[in-house]
Amino acid sequence: MGNAEGLGGAQTAFRKLVDFLTKEGHEVGAIAIADSNEGPETHLPLLFNKRVPHSKSLFTKPIALWSAAKAAQRSVPKVFIAVGPAKSASLISKSLPRSTYKVCQDFIYGRNAADPLLRDSIEAFDAIAVQAPSMLAPLGQLNLGAIKLNWLPCFAEAPAPGFRKTRNGDQSHLRLAYFGRLAGNKGFDLLLPAFAEASFPLKVELDIWGTGPEQERLIHLIHSLGIESRVKLRGRYPDGEEGARLMCGYDALVLTSTGLEGLPLILLESMAYGIPFLATRVGAIPDCCVENPDVLIVEPDQENVRMGLQEFARRVGTGSFNSARLQQYYQAHFSIETMGARWRQFLDSPQDFFV
Repeated sequence: MGNAEGLGGAQTAFRKLVDFLTKEGHEVGAIAIADSNEGPETHLPLLFNKRVPHSKSLFTKPIALWSAAKAAQRSVPKVFIAVGPAKSASLISKSLPRSTYKVCQDFIYGRNAADPLLRDSIEAFDAIAVQAPSMLAPLGQLNLGAIKLNWLPCFAEAPAPGFRKTRNGDQSHLRLAYFGRLAGNKGFDLLLPAFAEASFPLKVELDIWGTGPEQERLIHLIHSLGIESRVKLRGRYPDGEEGARLMCGYDALVLTSTGLEGLPLILLESMAYGIPFLATRVGAIPDCCVENPDVLIVEPDQENVRMGLQEFARRVGTGSFNSARLQQYYQAHFSIETMGARWRQFLDSPQDFFV
């Protein structure tokens, strides 16, 4: 069960997990949280494919929840996985038999012990699986009672075959891009002023791809900083081969998050195509920067982001980033094969996997 509305990391993780499990030969039923018809691929051989709306309708949502719970109960599942904590997922988890091992996967680093979604998950599930190894210690330090913990990765979009970074360090022009939701935690209040203040030895442009609640405010911020000629809001970005072609045309990606992050899947997709990135030391982002010379990580403040942008421009100009080496790093640490091995270990013996 998971959120299926849109192209964000949580939605991708849900769809790709369903895809992985079916390809592995497991019998899978899917419950998508979505107001639209988005969800797992319809061609997949699912036991059932139910949808629960986000909306708070007095009738629609309870009926959909009841129908999804009944479908799950009839399948008598060995394992129930909630891809992201949600009240709806906790309700369905509580309705399943004791023989079902219930796991809630969490993407947010350092939740507060009083977080209502965390408290609901502790009551409804047997175990919590965080997205990355560094997320385990902060969660384990909370008073969580008997709930068991371990980490399970989130699957990113597999790289489209035949695509890789095409720009090769043009010393006269640097193209940067942001791909993701336009939300408050993504650090645009750091990125855009830092970009405006940075001193670059070459022409630098920034394209911002995505939609979200910050869109109108970003338009005004870009105008107030006087950087309209160098920073453009491009709207919703495509997926599939069109999205791969678009992403591979940039020199680097930027993600200056300030909080509420795990390990953003867009960074894994960037590495898969050999595209270096600049990111902030937030959440589990450092997990994909360990011994990785082809990315740059900075502290989440405006001055460090400004210096990071300048350093990025310098490294691109000197050819310091190696796309082939970055793709090798991705294959070794974050490819579907590597992540799949971790999931197989869990599925072989769910109860023994968590401690």
